[in-house]
Amino acid sequence: MNMTERVKELIESGSYLLDREAACRMIVLSLAAGESVFLYGRPGTAKTLMAKWAASLLDTKKIFSCLLNQYTQPDELFGPVSIKSLENGTRELLTQGYMPEAEISFLDEIWKAGPAILNTLLTLCNEKTFRNGANVMKVPLKLLISAANEFPGEDSGLEPLYDRFLVRLIVNPVARKDSFVKLVTERSLSDVSLGVAPISAEELDGWKSGSQLVDVPKEITNFLFSLRLRLMENDVYVSDRRWKKIVKLLRTSAYLNGRSRVGYSDLFLLENVLWSKIEEIPVVVECVLSSISVDTVKGSFSFTDRISGVIEKLRTGNDSGVRYDELSAKIDSESSYLDSLKMELESAKTGSAGFWRNVFSGLSSEFERLMMDKGVEMLREFISHAEEELENIRFSRQPRVREVFDSIGKDGVAPTVILQQRKKTVEESPRDDVPAEEDAAENAVPENPRPEKEYGSEEESYRMSLSRVKSFEEFVEMSKFDYTGDSSDRRYKWNDNSNNGEKWWNIGSRFYHLLDGDRNVLSAIEDECAKRGASVGGKYQWVFAVCYIFEKNDGKFDWKTRAELEWLTGNAWKHLEPVLSEAL
Repeated sequence: MNMTERVKELIESGSYLLDREAACRMIVLSLAAGESVFLYGRPGTAKTLMAKWAASLLDTKKIFSCLLNQYTQPDELFGPVSIKSLENGTRELLTQGYMPEAEISFLDEIWKAGPAILNTLLTLCNEKTFRNGANVMKVPLKLLISAANEFPGEDSGLEPLYDRFLVRLIVNPVARKDSFVKLVTERSLSDVSLGVAPISAEELDGWKSGSQLVDVPKEITNFLFSLRLRLMENDVYVSDRRWKKIVKLLRTSAYLNGRSRVGYSDLFLLENVLWSKIEEIPVVVECVLSSISVDTVKGSFSFTDRISGVIEKLRTGNDSGVRYDELSAKIDSESSYLDSLKMELESAKTGSAGFWRNVFSGLSSEFERLMMDKGVEMLREFISHAEEELENIRFSRQPRVREVFDSIGKDGVAPTVILQQRKKTVEESPRDDVPAEEDAAENAVPENPRPEKEYGSEEESYRMSLSRVKSFEEFVEMSKFDYTGDSSDRRYKWNDNSNNGEKWWNIGSRFYHLLDGDRNVLSAIEDECAKRGASVGGKYQWVFAVCYIFEKNDGKFDWKTRAELEWLTGNAWKHLEPVLSEAL
């Protein structure tokens, strides 16, 4: 039996605690992490029975339980005074059989105790020490469970002790019909029998030492810091001590699930460790969900790292020896995997082991459902971005497209503005009627392709001609430029709405980043280009026209290209010009 199965076996041993599955999971996790638990609930909701079950989890007979009230004396918890010590002029307690020597303790109605008891509990809970006369003894406490049907008052001075209870669980009455029927018809439990081997001291120590080695990745720490800021903005106070304990709990969760790093599913536990008052729970839920980003989720799964690595390799790798069809097959393989991933995401919303693999998730909490929905949303966003990257790579590596855009790249435009691909894969063959040297000279790109400030007569004449052109189709007719690429490639066909929208969206996203994502500027460019009839469908309708102009001018950013772009973009040229000038 592996470790995760062992933990699941321990959790399932509490199945007789009706409708308490999530609480059982958190108690097992708290025991493994060495953290204390507070149970809040009305009388008669099985809080004491849950504590008895928790005590049976550990292979020990050192168990202490006490029902507190305002008259409870310290010696009822910590032991009576030793008469022998008084005779020797000291004051020591006989702690055997009392809380200082217990490995599991249960304190019922904890907030009813007097100050002398509560102050002693502070150091006993957190530092695991107890002062007995002149000696400070190390207590063997492994798990402390407290219970109450009230919270400590705001000005009661009990906040420091309450802060020591990391895990806080609300215990409600039985809710499901089948559970209610069992409750009222089956015989009462007079004795708690675990039914499985209890946790040994060696086993527990191994869990604790293993949990310390679990990595907390940058994505999780970024999430926690963002969450901390949001909680502070909403006046939800979480002490530094509790944040440290929270990370310890997340590490323990990851380790007992067989993982070497904290992942997204471990964050499902946060609902039970961040709030202090019931009215804070909705605020905590909203803050957690708002702090989740694509990176938070992406960094939790190995398949996202693999996909990102493949994309990076395809984008930047030296593939000069790879034929386009081979490269396309690789991209098809990743695209098929992403398609299957979309289908798995649907099952992930119901707790599929492939995604939300955590034995401590009850899968019944509304908070967990919301976390799963948010995780699915972020994974879908990651998949969408990955699909866009793969299609971008596929498009950019086609021989004709690489040839055209690489020639544009000689002037520094295409790599920055359009595809960021510099390597030329298809060499142009010299024309039969022109020597290679003359052909090269004719097509050479000037060292300084920037247009002159003074217009020559040819430019003035051409601009005058452009001013009479009313539509982009008329412009295409005037330019008399024929696309000579693969006849099966329809991306340059005007008004081809079947696939242009998707393909040109990928190129348009490059402009989006160069323009710092200014949607207002993009809209202005789109509007001006639309006036010229530059529309092929899709989000970036104007990108086709810009690429067309560069291609027909052999990728040169000379006065003619500039004049045509100014004509196309009208008043929005002032926004696009700096981008192109910077690219040069």
